[in-house]
This record gives sequence, structure tokens and C-alpha cells, in this order.
Amino acid sequence: MYGGQSEELTQLDSCVVDPHDPAYLSLRKQVSLAMAEKSLPMSEVLTGLETSARLRVTPGGSLSSEDSTFLARNGFLGTYGGLVFSPQRFAALRECMGQRYAMAIRVIEIRPP
Repeated sequence: MYGGQSEELTQLDSCVVDPHDPAYLSLRKQVSLAMAEKSLPMSEVLTGLETSARLRVTPGGSLSSEDSTFLARNGFLGTYGGLVFSPQRFAALRECMGQRYAMAIRVIEIRPP
């Protein structure tokens, strides 16, 4: 698997039904890259990737200025965006990471158009 087997990535693997699923492998690769390149904790990377996925299914949705800056500065609206991992799968992943590993992954509000 991409990105080696850090403890956090092993935890992430344990929270998906099929860790060999192509959509999950794409997500895992993006998480690993963003953590390494941006020096962000996994919780913030997952926040950014989930928000990017939710924005794709909310045409015309808007964010606060602070959240837009966070997403743009860290590449979640370009470099790391565009994943095929659905918002529903992110929600399940966020819940699992919180319950099993006490990882708090925030949810950025997307205002409808």
C-alpha cells in the first residue's frame, strides 16, 4: 500500500471495509502525501479531503473565508481534491476514527447556494 504503514495509516486502514478498494487506496495515497508535503496531522487532512468531496456534490456551496483559505492554502481545492471517495464514506470513516482512536475530525460547514 502507498505511504508505508505508519500507526495512523494502519488505524485508517482498520476503519474501512475493504482496504484494497481503489477509491480507498486513492484516498490513502492523498492522505499520506498531504501529511508529508503539508506537515498536517491526519485529522486536518481528512477534514480537508472530506470538505473537498462534499463541495463536489454541493454545486454553488460556499465556505467561510477562514475555511476557504485553509482549503486553498493546503491544496484541498486542487492538488489533493477530486477524489472518488464519497461524502457518505468519509462520514463513516470520521465516525470510526473518532470512536476507535479518539481522533477528532472537524466538519466544515458548507452553506447551500
